[in-house]
Amino acid sequence: MIRPSRRWPGLILIGLSLITYAISFFLPVFKDVDGIYFGYEAFYLSSSFAVNDLVSNNGGIPPVMVWFANVFWFVGVIFFFRSIVLSLVFGCVSVVLASLYMFQPDLLLGYYVWVASMYLLLLAALIRARKGDSRQN
Repeated sequence: MIRPSRRWPGLILIGLSLITYAISFFLPVFKDVDGIYFGYEAFYLSSSFAVNDLVSNNGGIPPVMVWFANVFWFVGVIFFFRSIVLSLVFGCVSVVLASLYMFQPDLLLGYYVWVASMYLLLLAALIRARKGDSRQN
């Protein structure tokens, strides 16, 4: 019989974060006059500096800034297993960056699933930190 450990809630949430992040790539993220874009297309478009010059954006915040939430999320997931304090920091930054376009009218389900993956990382790190498991592995 498997005995549950104190880490399980955090590990389950970090697993859900990874799954929701992956699912967001296959869901529609936003629509414009050219059609509907899926997560993998939005990932590429928002990381392209050439496109960022052409896109009208939210209050002057270019999409590439929001794209950096991916980098901070990835680093936060890695640090989840090494240093929970750094995971919390990177998780907070990824949540802030991912939420910058939260109330744009042309966003679809995939964007919100992507943002949810950022929040799940932060929640997993908060739960693990609250349980006092901040030691390095």
